[in-house]
Amino acid sequence: MAKETLYDILVLGGGPAGAAAALFAAAKGLKAAVVHHGGPASAKPQVEWFHPQGAALLVDGGVDSREAVLGAIDRVRFVDATCKQDVRVTIGRKIDIVDSARLTDNMLARAEEKGADRFGRRVTAIRAHEKTVSLATDGGGHFTGRLLIAADGARSLASQCFELEGETGTAPPTFCCQAVVGTLQPRPRPGAAVELTLLLDSDDLSRFGYGFLLGTALVVGTVASASSGDPRTGFREALTRWTRAGYLPAEANPAEELVDIREVPRGLALEFDTHVGKHVLFIGDAGGYVTAVSHEGLYPAIWSAKLAVDACVAALPSKHPQDALIEFDSSWRREMADYLRPPNSDLRFLLPLIFSNKRMAEKLAEAFFFGVNL
Repeated sequence: MAKETLYDILVLGGGPAGAAAALFAAAKGLKAAVVHHGGPASAKPQVEWFHPQGAALLVDGGVDSREAVLGAIDRVRFVDATCKQDVRVTIGRKIDIVDSARLTDNMLARAEEKGADRFGRRVTAIRAHEKTVSLATDGGGHFTGRLLIAADGARSLASQCFELEGETGTAPPTFCCQAVVGTLQPRPRPGAAVELTLLLDSDDLSRFGYGFLLGTALVVGTVASASSGDPRTGFREALTRWTRAGYLPAEANPAEELVDIREVPRGLALEFDTHVGKHVLFIGDAGGYVTAVSHEGLYPAIWSAKLAVDACVAALPSKHPQDALIEFDSSWRREMADYLRPPNSDLRFLLPLIFSNKRMAEKLAEAFFFGVNL
């Protein structure tokens, strides 16, 4: 009987956070395996804006994010909830728009090239032992590692198994609805830039919509909590209202099969007491690493993966690995907390001012895309 492989790091989940964790672990020379259910992420594109520092992090792992770039945002038009006021601003730094599904596949492929193993399995149970952690999969298979990085999404099996709980645990989930109408073309011409329309549907940015053109493709979306009602219904109602007001083109009425809905645990990382279980670290959506203002989770996913792998590198040779893993809590809070939390201003007071004070609008754009406090 063949001896079972003992991995240094098991990565649960093949989304952006899991792919980045596998990439960084393999780049460090660790024996790593990523276990996830489903086919290639790029089977269904997901369009997101991507902080420049996220691209810089990937360079260390040998991934060029430009292969997934669809365009770049250089202007923002803010529209108020009544659709009667708007203001345009130019942002100081362009921010890339990427197909995050394509970027995820690129990270996984590069991780395999660097020696990581990849398995398409559905994990049914997770067990922490004295010195290892194991994953049981459908069909009776299992994997064992010295440490586990849990990156299995907003409805994380790992968080249930290890009882990862926030301080409140009562906030309704936030959902992002997005549709892409038309065909996305990667590798835009040099200097290609777009204007993003942000439709502010609340006085505190808890609900908003967005739309922009990428060549001939239209990308539209909404972000709102479950307390606002059914996300699909809210998406349709918002698009109808904004189209009638002339802020979105007439084709902003996508067929039902084009609408993608996903849960976005924005800002939730700040509510968890810890992101460390026995031999386990939580990253990406599983750990709530999504910015509280803009809902962006791609850069925080990659960032949290980098910090988690660094913690694992320190823990593996340690006499007391669990004590070394605990340092992950302090490292991510020290480095990421300011980026994830809302601006240090009362947005209910600030948002009405942006339509009469362009400097305020510019500062809001900086806060929205780059986590700059107001």
